[in-house]
Amino acid sequence: FDLGALLGYGRGAAQPAALAICRGERPLGLALGAVGRHVRVPSADVRAGDAGDSERAHIRAFVRAGDTVRPVIDVGSVVRAIRASGVAPAAATEG
Repeated sequence: FDLGALLGYGRGAAQPAALAICRGERPLGLALGAVGRHVRVPSADVRAGDAGDSERAHIRAFVRAGDTVRPVIDVGSVVRAIRASGVAPAAATEG
């Protein structure tokens, strides 16, 4: 599943930069159009998002890292929305 599209940013590149596998009874993958970097920030640099904003339904907070502000994505919320939509991940084939 294209994470950017699920978050309302439009479809990503044909070849995602990375794939995040979400575990569960039926694992699924989230295609990431770009991969940033791992950062550690003080909790004071994390601001809660607006839970009532339907356009940002899966964004729970925002974090400032240097001069950049990034969303903090609730992956569990994304996975629950995919499951609730009735769209099942394609079954893996061996071969």
